[in-house]
Amino acid sequence: MALIKQYSLLIFCLQFFISNTHATEVQHGVQYNSGENLTASKAGISFIVPDSWSGSVSNEGDFIIKSNQHYGMLILTTSPSNNRNTMASSLTKESLDIGSGYVFYPTGTANIESNGITQNYQGKDPSSGALLKGHLHVVEGGYGQSVTIVVMGTAIDSNYNNQLLHNMLNTVSFFNPDSQQQHAEYGQQSNNTEVRQQTRPVIENWNGGGYVEGVNSDGQNCSYVTAGGMTMKSCD
Repeated sequence: MALIKQYSLLIFCLQFFISNTHATEVQHGVQYNSGENLTASKAGISFIVPDSWSGSVSNEGDFIIKSNQHYGMLILTTSPSNNRNTMASSLTKESLDIGSGYVFYPTGTANIESNGITQNYQGKDPSSGALLKGHLHVVEGGYGQSVTIVVMGTAIDSNYNNQLLHNMLNTVSFFNPDSQQQHAEYGQQSNNTEVRQQTRPVIENWNGGGYVEGVNSDGQNCSYVTAGGMTMKSCD
């Protein structure tokens, strides 16, 4: 019996070692298929592409996941951890503009949960006018970073998409990011010229983005969640 237990432990350790050593560093211009274990060392995260979906890094720096079998997409981005109440307030008030005419508006109040923050959205297909729904989940890592995953699709597939989001979140793991990814100078963090003063450093995602606080030209205190094609803005 002891030998069997030792053998089982050895197999588990080998599987753990293999799964971690086979993680692929995410690169621009590469298409990743379902089931691939990916890592972004400078962001301090790893994740697995969902079954029947494939993804790549967009020009804006988000990781975009799409499927030939399902309408919609998943968007994964990273940012520094932030005060949960502040973030929930922004998610409750601000729309999500992901470009190409797709704008999603929050439905109800963002929920602060034990494993992060969640928010639901609703929008329309700019071409057909079909009702679309979105789900967002922010999860904090243990090293000052967080991951935001947004899934969007048709209203009829809302339950499937919500489960898809949670399944992907279960594959996300965090580790200490490369220190070179943390910058203090505002000019390297955001293309938003309205912010005049940065009050905290930003951990970028693959091509910029993150959380920025500052003062706009009207003297208002504003926060910006810049995630490639998505921008959420909240001013006092």
